[in-house]
Amino acid sequence: MSNELYVDRDQLRRSAQGMADVHQRLQEEHRRFVARLASYGRPWGNNNGLSQAIDSVAPVVQDACTSCHEENHAAWADYPAGLQVHAATHGAAEQAATELSDQYRQV
Repeated sequence: MSNELYVDRDQLRRSAQGMADVHQRLQEEHRRFVARLASYGRPWGNNNGLSQAIDSVAPVVQDACTSCHEENHAAWADYPAGLQVHAATHGAAEQAATELSDQYRQV
């Protein structure tokens, strides 16, 4: 049984790019959603108590939703860079270990 650890750095880099692409698409989709929602105006009207209640709550709900999306987008934005750093760090560590191993073999 081997205790070797295999890390596919190229796959990590591809995954990082894929995550970055998805992150960008999610941001674009959220912008389209907010624009579409705004295009509806106030479909509930404002001529009775219920529609006035909805009118007073709708902006708060939309702000909470937008805030949640923005927090998620901000958190997700760092993941691709983290994978790139992981791939680079692993590559550097592997190279250093190989060089050190080669030095000991020459002795």
